[in-house]
Amino acid sequence: MKLSKIILENKKVIEKTQLEFTSSDIDKLTEAITSKLEEYLDTGNQELIRKSVASAINEIVSKD
Repeated sequence: MKLSKIILENKKVIEKTQLEFTSSDIDKLTEAITSKLEEYLDTGNQELIRKSVASAINEIVSKD
């Protein structure tokens, strides 16, 4: 999966970057974010947070 960023200024590309993620990278990122959010939110339902974070990450990286 790829995450791209393009910055335009006066209709000219001034910066273009791209990150490539493997499924393993996404799983690790999901777990890290879930863990930190659970520390801050203390919901007691880590599975709900994990599903929400995974959905958000997949939505972001799947848009091309």
